[in-house]
Amino acid sequence: MAEGVNDPAVVRREYETEDRFVARRLSTWAELDGPLVEDVALAEVGRLDPKRVLEVGCGTGDFTERVRDGLRGPLVAVDLSVRMAALTKGRRIDALVADIQRLPFPDGAFDLVLANRVLYHLPDLDRGLDEIVRVLVPGGRLVAITYSERHLEEVGGLLGHAVVGPAFSTESGPRAMERHLATVHHREVSGTAVFRTGAAIRGFAAQQFGRPDGRRPARLGAAAVPFRATYRHSIIVGVKPAARP
Repeated sequence: MAEGVNDPAVVRREYETEDRFVARRLSTWAELDGPLVEDVALAEVGRLDPKRVLEVGCGTGDFTERVRDGLRGPLVAVDLSVRMAALTKGRRIDALVADIQRLPFPDGAFDLVLANRVLYHLPDLDRGLDEIVRVLVPGGRLVAITYSERHLEEVGGLLGHAVVGPAFSTESGPRAMERHLATVHHREVSGTAVFRTGAAIRGFAAQQFGRPDGRRPARLGAAAVPFRATYRHSIIVGVKPAARP
């Protein structure tokens, strides 16, 4: 995941269709034992009870649909991928094709912006955060979901490199958000991913780290199965400072 994670060409390829997007999901290859970060994020959004919500980087819209169903007010979603926006719109959600770094909304349009595992894709993270802050009302929240740099480190040991890079992680994300927002805090969410077969480990590794021509990663060490690895996510919340009198 670390290599090219914020390269626009790589991002376009990875999210051009839903097939590769879904195949990259950990739950496609492993059984997950523990809390899910999406559930924790939904609870956080429900607690904040926002009136107007923007989700940036909506993907296939399955999580977006869950968010919408728990809201009292409207939700708008954007994605850089034409296909992802179309899939989300197919769920009767107001979805647009847009770049987080150039959001097509006026200042102060939303009470909450939700960014689910997308901010590490931005070529210019500070520009993207500036845009998110711009469209928030004073006192509005950014709720960002991301990975720890230790996410699935056991799989990283098999591959000979880290699974997640530092672009926007549990460790680096709060510092990045503090440059733009106030009262930043985060909560870690972790559990165990159980790979039942060697084929599952290889399939996951190929989707996460394989080349565009479908070749497997250059190195994949042997592992006894069932193979257990720790998934580590986090939710980082920042508040836009109130307007000065």
